[in-house]
Amino acid sequence: MALALAVCLFGPCPAEASTTLQFSDFSSDETPPGDLTAIVTFTVDDSKLIIEINNTSAYHIAQLYFNTDESLTDLDFSTSPNPDWTISGSGASQEERADGFGLFNWLIDFGSGDSRLDAEITTLALNMPGNTSESIIGNKFSVIPPGDRPAIAAMKFEAGPNGDSAFGATNTVVPLPSTCLLLASGLLGLVAVRSEDFKKD
Repeated sequence: MALALAVCLFGPCPAEASTTLQFSDFSSDETPPGDLTAIVTFTVDDSKLIIEINNTSAYHIAQLYFNTDESLTDLDFSTSPNPDWTISGSGASQEERADGFGLFNWLIDFGSGDSRLDAEITTLALNMPGNTSESIIGNKFSVIPPGDRPAIAAMKFEAGPNGDSAFGATNTVVPLPSTCLLLASGLLGLVAVRSEDFKKD
């Protein structure tokens, strides 16, 4: 399944530099999955990895976990948007993170209290030395409970009746409108060419 999803992600559109994930289909506790919503877009721009996080939930976001290609061995903030934010990990091997929730290469921790992400868009710019590949995100999956489902990424929300943490995870990729438009225009072009061929006959 992971292989099939990876092929779907990056096989047809190798030139796309962005991967957008929709968080809303998993919760690690009694919090409804539909309450743990966010949209995260990973964009490769030369030697930079741009991560845009749109928190659409009612909760603060404490941490973001994700996997990348093995060739990506180092990430750090291009600028320091908040001194309490940290990034750790390596693309070389998946490590058990998120309180045993799954195996992820990278962890971005947004600290505590007011440092955590509220309901707005936050953009992170990370240095990505030695890697300019456009499809580094989403080609490795973490198998997470319950049901051993594959997840591209996970996010820790402040949720629950006592402000406890809930992990939201996703294997849902949001199709890019430009990609769909390009595919549709290509198909229409093929139909037009075939129509002309039939007229000539």
